[in-house]
Amino acid sequence: MKILLVEDDQSLGEMLSLSLTSNHYTVDLAADGEVGIELACLWKYDLVILDLHLPKLDGLSVCRQLRSKGLVVPILILTSQNSNQEVATGLDAGADDYLVKPFNLDELLARIRALLRRGNTETTSPVLVWGNLCLDPSIAQVTYLDRIVAARPKEYVLLELLLRCPHQIFSRDAIIDRLWTADDCPTKHAVTNLIKDLRHRLNDAGMTEELIETVYGIGYRVKVPPQTANHQSQTLVLKNTGDQEKQLDQTSSDFHNSPEFTKIRARFKESLEGRMKVLQEAGKSLQAGTLTDHERKAAKDEAHRLAGSLGTFGYLQGSVLAKAIERLFIGSNSPTASEVVKINQLILDLGKSIDSSDRCDREEVTALPQPMVWFMGDDLNLADALYLEAIDQGMRLELVELANIAQCKEQISIVLLALKQSEDLAQLSTLKQYFPTIPVLVIADRSQDDPDEILHERVEVARRGGDRYLLQPINPSEIFAVVNQLITEHRSRTDRVSDPKKSKIMIVDDDPLILEFTANLLQPWGLQVTCLENPLEFWQVLTATQPDLLILDWEMPTFKGIELCQVIRNDSQWMSLPILMVTAHQDADIISQAFAAGCDDFVRKPIIEPELIARILKHLQPNPIRKGR
Repeated sequence: MKILLVEDDQSLGEMLSLSLTSNHYTVDLAADGEVGIELACLWKYDLVILDLHLPKLDGLSVCRQLRSKGLVVPILILTSQNSNQEVATGLDAGADDYLVKPFNLDELLARIRALLRRGNTETTSPVLVWGNLCLDPSIAQVTYLDRIVAARPKEYVLLELLLRCPHQIFSRDAIIDRLWTADDCPTKHAVTNLIKDLRHRLNDAGMTEELIETVYGIGYRVKVPPQTANHQSQTLVLKNTGDQEKQLDQTSSDFHNSPEFTKIRARFKESLEGRMKVLQEAGKSLQAGTLTDHERKAAKDEAHRLAGSLGTFGYLQGSVLAKAIERLFIGSNSPTASEVVKINQLILDLGKSIDSSDRCDREEVTALPQPMVWFMGDDLNLADALYLEAIDQGMRLELVELANIAQCKEQISIVLLALKQSEDLAQLSTLKQYFPTIPVLVIADRSQDDPDEILHERVEVARRGGDRYLLQPINPSEIFAVVNQLITEHRSRTDRVSDPKKSKIMIVDDDPLILEFTANLLQPWGLQVTCLENPLEFWQVLTATQPDLLILDWEMPTFKGIELCQVIRNDSQWMSLPILMVTAHQDADIISQAFAAGCDDFVRKPIIEPELIARILKHLQPNPIRKGR
């Protein structure tokens, strides 16, 4: 099978060419749209893989022109944007499928196989059979009498070509067109040698029948297959699906560990310094107000290419950052001061992300003062928007994968888990195993689902230890409002548990002797005590002190303790603050009113010292039920 790959990113093009070649495809690589059209019209291809963002002629125009010329070859579009509008435009232009960058190579290969099966009307079976000889394109494997035949890449492709078209005679020129790239210049003698090598390969495997017939003066074709006891027809039952998947996984692993892939990745890493310089110079010019249209376009194009290639080479975080940079450079020609700062911050973060990713052992990195937010999930558009919001919030957001969390040494403040389907909740359980105390905010894409199903998922999130559940659509600022809330809660709980001396108690009572007595009682326990005699100053002292627990007297002038309790419970920042009510009243109705107002506990006067200490320490422990502050 021969594939035309139109991709302007040199490193990504090399890597894809190597991957496809290792899977027995013949690949021609074009670096711009005009060359892509030229090659597509000149040679016969089984598939075209087309990047949308190309120099000279964009991918959509290439696709439309190929269709207008009557070419029916399957077209797979590669794009770094997964908006519905762009996908629909690509499919309307004549594409058969699309894949969003960065992509998984195994998914790309699977889509290629599906398109080739769809476009191939000359065979009805996924496995090509000739007597006891079998060729399984799904795993690129040749067997004879169930024993593997170790065919070289060109031998395999020639065999597949002949078996797919058993009644067609292929001239040596036709074989050259299908098996060699446009850059190669083989002679017809090369075809003769290849036919001879394939015959020897099959003979060495124990095959006594003659497969290839030479039609003198014309070319080659396969002979009529013999009837055997094991194969009475031209069909064969596929192998166990699990076996196929294991073999495909092994093939993918072999490719990523191959010396060729290592060399390409090394060249890609070497190119990053120059590519980053394009962005950095554009950022400096933007800050100085001297950015030219040429610099803007160069920076936008470089960011676009990096958005696709970084993720494909394993720099997932870098891919998100590059996409955000591209989006900002596409924006207004007169950016605001905050947009200029944001672009330069993104460029700086992209450099750090690449440098950090290159250290595979994830050495300790000098900690930055901003809170660290992890994002887990496949929704890169959401990650992109949240990254920009994180900068505005003075935080860092990093894209991480579940498989790598055990090796991570970053001090994280919160995890954002984007759910596409309920099965993804298994990730939540794994997260809580590794980080039982770190808050996890679940963001679910369930706007069209049944309310009962959403309720079941909410319950399941709670069971697995999730701290909040949000439904899309929701804007980034609303998400980060909850993020800030959870981080504040977590810090407060952690401080109280890790070091009791950091716990702060605020006592409000109009009796100065009670205040002095209670303060002297609590200070030996390492608690920081703030006493307030005048309730009129309550809010100023509360916000200045930021207490971890509040003790209120029931009877006070101006404001009663129950009224202050209600004020606290009506405030979104303080609604979860533990409150103890202290009173000399013994009436059950008074106690009922106190709990109805929202107090957490009740202590009667005269105060019994051990009881008060025990109740305070109990409420300074983390509360997994009440949330909100």
